[in-house]
Formats: sequence, C-alpha cells, structure tokens
Amino acid sequence: MLSRVDDLGVSGCVVISYDGVVDGAGYRPGRGEERALAFLADAYEGVATPAGKGLEHARAVADVLSVNGYDEQLQLVALLHDVVEDTSREVSDVRAAFGGDVAAMVQALSEDATVAPYARRKRALRETIAAAGRPVVDVALADKIAILRHAQLTGTKVPKRKLAHYRATLALAAAADEAPRLRPELEALLATFPGPSDDT
Repeated sequence: MLSRVDDLGVSGCVVISYDGVVDGAGYRPGRGEERALAFLADAYEGVATPAGKGLEHARAVADVLSVNGYDEQLQLVALLHDVVEDTSREVSDVRAAFGGDVAAMVQALSEDATVAPYARRKRALRETIAAAGRPVVDVALADKIAILRHAQLTGTKVPKRKLAHYRATLALAAAADEAPRLRPELEALLATFPGPSDDT
C-alpha cells in the first residue's frame, strides 16, 4: 500500500511500500480488469493513437507483468498507466474509479506534457519514477518491454532519443536494484537496437 504521497509537480514524489509481486502466481481476471478495460474503452473513444499504443499497448504491458508473476493490482496500474497522458482523463478520474493507491502510481508514471524540451521532460519523468521506487519502476520497465517487443514484431523504427530514455530508465532501475525480474529482458531488447545517444 502507499505509505505517503506528495504532489510536488514535475519532481513529485510518491513513496510506496507495496511490492506488487506474487511469487508463482499469474493474473487472475477479476472485476478490476473488467472495470479498467471499460474505463479505457470509454477514455480512448475517438482518440487517435499510433499503432501499438492505446488499449493494445495497455494490455501488452499488463501481460508483461502477468507472465512475470506480478499481482492483479499492479497489472491494473499497467492497464491504466498511459490513460492520463493519452486522453482527457485526469488522475482524479482514476482515483474516483480505482482508489488512491492506483491513482498515485498512475500519476507517477505520467509525464508532464508542459515540460519542454523532450529530454528535460523525460528526465523529470525518470526522477519521479525513481523517487516512487518499487513497484512504479516495474511498470515503467514493463512499458518499455512492451513497446520494444511491438517494434521488433512490426519492424517499427524506435527513435534514438526514445531508446536513450529507455536505457536511462533501465540504468536507474539497476542502480536501485529494482525490477530484477524485468531488467534482463529489457537489457536484451535494447541490445538489438542502435546504441546510446546523448539526447536523454
């Protein structure tokens, strides 16, 4: 469960003591997932999303966590992690529908679109994710794994600056010894793409 939430804007801090892992257990579909999928379907209605994003991507991120033994609550966060960035839904909408713990994690995973340029915005997002720690870091890595899997499957080019952001996110997870179940796959996927860029 969340032990403390401070809303400090771009460099906000979410301190979480919930670890989000259930050893040996995959996702057990329940009402939470059904409500999240209905919430997402409504939120994304009429919203143009690139191939591999939107509801398809949300499911893929939840699946990464499921096969790695993460519990239902964290898979719920995975389903919802982009809804604030991609749609008109706000953190308060997530809180009203799914509670404060889920909303705080979604907030920590949502970048502030008003921060520019790209490198500064992504740096601010990584700082928020690093401050949140487990299990927000786990969802962040699962997000990158799902995107890179899709890129490999479809032959989609991933911009160098995005790859640099992914490598920096992996580095922060490694430095904090977070997400040990997910780091090896993300590292292996990144090794198949062009090398690091300074544009982080």
